[in-house]
Amino acid sequence: MTSTSYQGSGFDRGHLATAADFKLNLTAMSETFFMSNMSPMTPSFNRGIWSNLEDKVRENALSLGGVYVVTGPVLTNSCGTIGEGITVPCSFYKVILKEGSNPKMIGFLLSNSGSSLPLKNFIVSVDEIEKLTNLDFFSSLSDDIESSLEANKSPSGWSF
Repeated sequence: MTSTSYQGSGFDRGHLATAADFKLNLTAMSETFFMSNMSPMTPSFNRGIWSNLEDKVRENALSLGGVYVVTGPVLTNSCGTIGEGITVPCSFYKVILKEGSNPKMIGFLLSNSGSSLPLKNFIVSVDEIEKLTNLDFFSSLSDDIESSLEANKSPSGWSF
């Protein structure tokens, strides 16, 4: 896979880990442009609602003193392929964790298409994302804390 795999496809090379989150370190920022950090995104999604979510996650991270973010495609269904068989995901997720004395977690699930709806419309439980992806996020948390946080769908304590 190369950057030319996307040419003429109608899809952006969408960042999973956004370059703007690594501005303080030139090497790390450059590494966000590796193809392993790219996924086919519709332009209206990548430049619209996804970009808005990235900005809001960054704002929350700065205001809360740091967060953990896990981002990826949901690959249970394919919305086609481009180039040399690159899968086009139908949707993407972000899971955000703030540790500390009052830990909190929030999940977002967005279709790979443009939307003008508010970000809060895309909040889902992390349990739902784990079911879709067959992944177990933040498994090092104690089970009682993990279970409680992952079942939550409330934006309380976040600015989304």
